[in-house]
Amino acid sequence: MNELLLPTSYLPPILYIALLIKQQSATIEACETFPKQTHRNRCEILTSNGVMRLSVPVVRTHGNHTLTKDIGISYAERWNIQHIRAIESAYNNAPYFMYLWDDLKANLLERHERLLDLNEKILAYLLAKLSIPCQLHYSEEYLTCQQSADSGQPLDLRDLFSHSISSIPLNQPSNTHNINPSTFLPPYYQVWNDRHDFCPNLSIIDLLFNLGPAESRKYLEKLIPPLQNTDFIRT
Repeated sequence: MNELLLPTSYLPPILYIALLIKQQSATIEACETFPKQTHRNRCEILTSNGVMRLSVPVVRTHGNHTLTKDIGISYAERWNIQHIRAIESAYNNAPYFMYLWDDLKANLLERHERLLDLNEKILAYLLAKLSIPCQLHYSEEYLTCQQSADSGQPLDLRDLFSHSISSIPLNQPSNTHNINPSTFLPPYYQVWNDRHDFCPNLSIIDLLFNLGPAESRKYLEKLIPPLQNTDFIRT
């Protein structure tokens, strides 16, 4: 299987983690011009009122031309405390919340200067909990890759996470890989399922808090065969 080229991601969506399950290594893009309003600095969780988007405020040291590796984090507002309170309110009654929360909370409380460092620390924690041994590398220059799996180059999935996949209509240009979340992401127990229909492809913490690490990994592994049948990740 070709190595993947992915964007950095804050508390990544489920599909992002599923793509890493069978990978020995993956490259995280660090040298792109940082795009606005993507999962690079935001995530989605499920609350009593529905899906909530949490965003990390960023500092563009070079304006609109700032590279991802140079994106700073603004602490002018206590965003991390706001995120912690939102996550606690949303998942306090989830079966595995107490088991997992302390370490994740500590990562959020740690003051990181760069977004890339924050995301790297959180992703390493998540992969360890899910027993995913994928080695992560960070690009040292902007990579131009072929989309085909036959090219021998990393498969470029940087644009796959430009939006919330659960909200992308299949006929929109932004869904360049034609992914149907209902096909790849079957329902699992969610703590607010008495109030809301199943919400696919939320942050991986939704899966972990509700199913725990062992069952979450089994769920992710079941996503691999259909993903391998797409036009962007063939063995």
